[in-house]
Amino acid sequence: MQDFARIAFADFASFSRATFTENVDFSGATFEATANFTETRFGGQAFFEGAIFKRKADFRGADFRSVAMFRLCRFGSRLRFEEAAFAGNVYFSNAIFEYVVTFDRSCVHGSLFVDSAEFAMTSTWVL
Repeated sequence: MQDFARIAFADFASFSRATFTENVDFSGATFEATANFTETRFGGQAFFEGAIFKRKADFRGADFRSVAMFRLCRFGSRLRFEEAAFAGNVYFSNAIFEYVVTFDRSCVHGSLFVDSAEFAMTSTWVL
């Protein structure tokens, strides 16, 4: 497992076009600036449980081949998942979305869980 759990990313963090072949754990991580995961491939399970994204989080075109866990996350700015692909279940249970969320043209092949999530603004979920 690639372990980034509880790391504080003080500046711009870019994992754009990275490939994680095994499980990866960002649980409890804090992203102070923009987090860029555009076109990132997650081959195993992706854990972001309890992560805090204070600025924009960009997952456009990301490819999640297994479970994507975003439970208890706090998204303090724009969250983008346009054209993202989810092969397994996606969990946003108890997440807090403080700004716009966009899922245009994304594909979820498993189940999508947003139970007990909080939305402060209008979001676009065109799946």
